[in-house]
Amino acid sequence: MLTTDAEKSIYALGLSVYKSLGQFDLSPHEFEILKRALADAAAHKPAVDLNEWGPKIGPLARERSARVTAQQKVAAKAYLEKAAAEPGAVRAESGLIYREVKMGSGNSRKRPTP
Repeated sequence: MLTTDAEKSIYALGLSVYKSLGQFDLSPHEFEILKRALADAAAHKPAVDLNEWGPKIGPLARERSARVTAQQKVAAKAYLEKAAAEPGAVRAESGLIYREVKMGSGNSRKRPTP
C-alpha cells in the first residue's frame, strides 16, 4: 500500500519508466528480464557488461518501435473501417472520415480559388 508522498512519487516514477519502455513492446518474459536487470544493477552485480551491450539498445529500440508502429497501423485501420461503416459516415478524398451531428444553419463559406 502506498501511504507516503515519497512512496507515491516513486510509484509514479515506475509508471513513467514503464511508459517510456512502450516502444520496446516487451513480452512478459522480457519484462521479467528487465526487472532482474534493475535488481542486479541495484546490487551492483550486472550479468552483462553495459559498455558492450548498451550500444545495442538503439538498434533494438528502432526494430521494436517499427513493430509497435505496424501494430498501431493495423489497429487504426480496423478503427477507421468501423467508423466509416457507421450510418451517415462520409469518407473524404483525403481519407478523413466524419459524420455530421447537426447541420449548420449559417452561410456556407468556400475557400477562394487560387
